[in-house]
Amino acid sequence: MAAMLPALRSDRRIGPHAYIRPGLGLAGGNLERDLVQLRELAMSHGTDAGLPALILERSAARYAWLRRAVDRHVLRDGARPRVALWGLAYKKNSRSTKNAISLRLLRDLAGRAVVTAYDPQVTLPPTADVRMASSALQATEGADALVILTDWDEFATVDPSALKERLRSPVVVDAAGVLDGARCRRVGLTRVTIGESGIGAALVRALAARGDTVFACARRVDALRGVTEGDTVARSRACDVGDESQVRALVGWVAAEVPALDAVIFCAGAFGAIGPVEKTDSDAWWSTLRDNVFGAYLLIKHALPLLERGDRSRIITFSGGGAFGTFPRYSAYATSKAALVRLTECLAEELKGRGIAVNAVAPGMVATEIHEATLRAGPDQAGREHFERTEAAMARGGVPMEVPVACVEFLLSPEADGLTGKTIAAGFDPWRSERFRAHLDEITRSEVYTMRRINPVHLPDGSLKERLS
Repeated sequence: MAAMLPALRSDRRIGPHAYIRPGLGLAGGNLERDLVQLRELAMSHGTDAGLPALILERSAARYAWLRRAVDRHVLRDGARPRVALWGLAYKKNSRSTKNAISLRLLRDLAGRAVVTAYDPQVTLPPTADVRMASSALQATEGADALVILTDWDEFATVDPSALKERLRSPVVVDAAGVLDGARCRRVGLTRVTIGESGIGAALVRALAARGDTVFACARRVDALRGVTEGDTVARSRACDVGDESQVRALVGWVAAEVPALDAVIFCAGAFGAIGPVEKTDSDAWWSTLRDNVFGAYLLIKHALPLLERGDRSRIITFSGGGAFGTFPRYSAYATSKAALVRLTECLAEELKGRGIAVNAVAPGMVATEIHEATLRAGPDQAGREHFERTEAAMARGGVPMEVPVACVEFLLSPEADGLTGKTIAAGFDPWRSERFRAHLDEITRSEVYTMRRINPVHLPDGSLKERLS
């Protein structure tokens, strides 16, 4: 959707400073209707309708995310909950509810929830299912959950501890992305949002907050601009890491800004093809390896000259499910992560003489949007056991985001000097302990935290070891 912004703002009726923000899908005005007509017109003339079709598809996917989030976190026990709803206007500083996401959600919740709504400028007539509050906090009194749909400025100023005191259940579906995630976690609120898409986004914020100069890349320009707050906390550039020409251009852009890099962190990763191997799409399967492995290879390859000029240079990749154990129905992802760990270990050995440490982080199941793919696939395709595990982790929040972020910060620090060629489980391995940090050279020389075959000599004493030795 962000790709549309320059064209939309070039229209004199809209203007270059108009409020247009990628959010939960197309809302307000007649844009969605016009896109549907453009798609149908193009198809009727045999013309490529890919762009309008993609925009409509992404818009529908955004609302589908909201519905899944509400179903899973708000309507989770089948009862008829009380829901606080902040934001009825289709955008902030407007009285209009034309094609507003709020009205669509209220229709979907009819008969399933009792909603207390608040909007600074919009009032709806009361019904059996919907009542209005006079303030944002009043709407949350005794509610089982809060859903935020419009990014009104006043919502961002609400103290999360005040929400925790008023909500009967500490669940906030922050679809507008207005609350501070760290503050919510500190007071015990479960905040579900589409804005904080993954570990990479959290790392950008954390590293920028401590004063690092951060360059971020991703395919999705709208997500990048959101994470970097319009390039104010970090610099960003769209890049498909599986496309060598784009990676080369990315590194060239960075080189024009800084003389050296101290670290390259590769967070890209998607599940890709999910399901029994005979039912997976071959192109999707191969694309997973392209993004998750080949992308890492390309970025590291082209960034090496900058890393060699850096101070205490690091390369950090991310392991994942299947790297060290089987992951049925996720064969593409598991294969890619196993390959990425082996690439990490190979490069650690290859680059140790050039002063570059290379390690991987196994983050654990952090509740990010990657897991939406599992929920969309369903238990029949993803496997019931993993599907239910994912549902539970997404409901509870999974491994706190602070855990892998802190592990990366450790690997970037002087305290990790000498450690290379390892995969560190952020939530399990004792990397925080002094006994770990005091023996990094010994750990590096050993095969601990690596991908290795188990030989008979490594088996515990017993009959099998005796037969095979």
